[in-house]
Amino acid sequence: MHDFTPKSECNSCNDKNVNIGRVVVSGFDVEAGYRFELGRLLRTAGDRGSISLHMIMTLYDQAKEVPLPGNPVIDQLGYAG
Repeated sequence: MHDFTPKSECNSCNDKNVNIGRVVVSGFDVEAGYRFELGRLLRTAGDRGSISLHMIMTLYDQAKEVPLPGNPVIDQLGYAG
């Protein structure tokens, strides 16, 4: 049988967070919008309101991560999003 009784007490604990990893991301954002009147679309007279379409997206050309100094570079391109 194992004895799991602690042999000593912990008087303090160092739980500081340290950012030692590195992430490099680059790319560009694209935004487009279009609005059209429903009266023109349905070819009817009068105000039928309008519809607006809007798109926002980001295209990455680089996404690299080094979790710890000295570790190899991990290419994350295509995995994030």
